[in-house]
Amino acid sequence: MLPPNHLLAELQTVLDHVWADASDQPQVSSYVDVSGGRGVFSRVFAVDLTWSASSAKHGLHSTPRPTVVVVKLAALGANREAAIASGAYAREALAYQHLLQDSPIAVPLCHGISTCADGAVDFVLEDLRSGRSVDQIEGLGVADAKLVVQELGRWHHSSRRDELAELGRSVHLRRSTPSLLKPEGLLRGLQTLRERWSDLLSEQQIQNFARLVEHHSELVNAFDQNPVSLCHGDVRADNLVFDHDGRPVVFYDWQQAALQLGEADLAWLCATSLEPTVRRGVERELCQLFADASGEPSGPTWDRYRSALVLPGLAVLFLAQRELDSERARRFVAASLIRIAAAIDDHELAD
Repeated sequence: MLPPNHLLAELQTVLDHVWADASDQPQVSSYVDVSGGRGVFSRVFAVDLTWSASSAKHGLHSTPRPTVVVVKLAALGANREAAIASGAYAREALAYQHLLQDSPIAVPLCHGISTCADGAVDFVLEDLRSGRSVDQIEGLGVADAKLVVQELGRWHHSSRRDELAELGRSVHLRRSTPSLLKPEGLLRGLQTLRERWSDLLSEQQIQNFARLVEHHSELVNAFDQNPVSLCHGDVRADNLVFDHDGRPVVFYDWQQAALQLGEADLAWLCATSLEPTVRRGVERELCQLFADASGEPSGPTWDRYRSALVLPGLAVLFLAQRELDSERARRFVAASLIRIAAAIDDHELAD
């Protein structure tokens, strides 16, 4: 952890970069950590700003200057290196600079981006704290899940436009997240399940994960045969804010954006953020809502949704290896494993 004076200097440097060409640069008045133990690749701070009284008096800015922003700093140490290597920071920068222009769904206002010498990226974003958040460990309720899915359907109906898919390719947005999950990492995940999580999962559930890994290639191939859409890539409760500034739901944290099967966003939401009993009772209705909003027939949407469950089914094996540096981290991984294992069981994905 950086000393407070170093952190203050880091925050001020980001602001200086973002407003480098402005006639007036904001100064950090105060800041508070709002990560809430959720961030892996980022450190997130709400920052109160002060501007010079003279420029405010003379009206040198044509748009209102924010008095508080959220500064999303790149992580430190190994997590920073991993995010750079995986392209997470670059993807989020592409999203705000190119892919989210005229978005049909609500996303945070991005005041600016500051790129570091090592390739990490810092973001200055709209403050969303006045909205309503739902802790992913607690899980989304049915009403919130329906709202998110309807917005996702609108988004994927729009993002299937050829020009947007072409834009994603032109800026080298990754294609097919499951195909990037390396076999050696999946095997390490299986070993971790047995060593660390056998008290949480049954032997049958661990065997189900093992069969997913065994059939990795064919499952990914089936996933990749579907229509391509621009996906958020990590739609879950911790990346959503409800009822903010007249917007029903705001989608943030675009580090995992990808061009892939659109129902992957739906599958990720249901498998990670709904308790199994909730998901079982509502997932067919959610698929219907998604189909209606995206202009697709419901039958194929259901089939693609089930195919897309391979993504959380495999990705959770990497999450299981995460270093548990807090009680919240342990509860987060445990909840994810329980929910995703149940989805694999319910849909017989391992058969």
